[in-house]
Amino acid sequence: MSKLKIAGRGSIPFRRTNKMKKIKNLFKKPLSFIKDHKIISAVLIIVIVVIGFVIKPKPAAVLETQTIKYSDIIQSVSVTGSVDSTSSASLTFQTLGQLTYVGARVGESVYKGQIIASIDSTKLQANLRQAWQDFNAAKAVVEQVYDQTKRATDLTFAQKVTQTAAEATQNNAYDDYIIARKQLADSSLVSPLNGSIIRADAIIPGADVSTTTTYQVADSKNLLFKMDVDEADVSKIKIGQQVRIVLDSFPNDTITLTVSSIDFSSHTTSTGGNAYTIKTDLLDNADKLYRIGMNADAEIILAEKKNILTVSNFAIDGNSVYVKTSSGIVKKTVKLGFKNDSDSQIVSGLSEGDIVILQPSQLPKK
Repeated sequence: MSKLKIAGRGSIPFRRTNKMKKIKNLFKKPLSFIKDHKIISAVLIIVIVVIGFVIKPKPAAVLETQTIKYSDIIQSVSVTGSVDSTSSASLTFQTLGQLTYVGARVGESVYKGQIIASIDSTKLQANLRQAWQDFNAAKAVVEQVYDQTKRATDLTFAQKVTQTAAEATQNNAYDDYIIARKQLADSSLVSPLNGSIIRADAIIPGADVSTTTTYQVADSKNLLFKMDVDEADVSKIKIGQQVRIVLDSFPNDTITLTVSSIDFSSHTTSTGGNAYTIKTDLLDNADKLYRIGMNADAEIILAEKKNILTVSNFAIDGNSVYVKTSSGIVKKTVKLGFKNDSDSQIVSGLSEGDIVILQPSQLPKK
């Protein structure tokens, strides 16, 4: 075999050299094309990469499963609500005035009959004294008329007119006295119950107040929980049903109460729907842990079954479920019983420990 001599290297077989030239020529044309058509070449490369991603085989979907076990199923109506007092009162002054006394501020406790606030009563006291004097004067005139007529029953027409006019003046004077006495009493706001002040519009003596200046007292020991139930659900609610609430302020505590009242008439909600107010029995608040206005999520328990074999509703396909076994996935017919929005009772067809597919629609068609 003839050999080709190359300086600085050993001899290379002639056939191998020709083969290398052919390979080099093979790559030379595409490289030349890419060099002369850079934009087209870039687009082609991008298209090839995109096609590669599109046709790349996707990994098989991971099937979510559930292990069948015994648990509880609760049928309930979920609502929101808030803490409220069993009794409260709003107090306002009946006349304009200047604040002279404040007996309690917001958050402080008051007792029934305690004065919460008062306005200047100097003028009102004077009005009361004048009204009493006017009444006594009118009463004296009536007594004088009685003395003149000797309290006879057969009075002349003129005597009847005089006596009736005197009696009318006396009655009007007495009415004015009662009004003046009431106005003086209204100059002080008195708590009608034992509780706490939850609103006080004016607390600084000397401040001007009006008939809209409001003080509010509420029973802070005897609280309840109230909630609005849509008219579509109110027929399911009964007195005595259990209510489980979780206050936003105490998210780790569940409080169990019972339905104590259901409003007979509906009211319009902020969204324009019709709802009925449901109230629970008393919420123990002897230590004032809970406060009026606290919000909570609540469940009104309609029915409940404990320690029954259950399956997620997501696993149910008609009257069948798909069970994962050592030999593959098997379709089984089941009989269902008690259910709610998320789970159903298994009457027959499955056993504790069975593993079912939660999304049958994700199973391969074959």
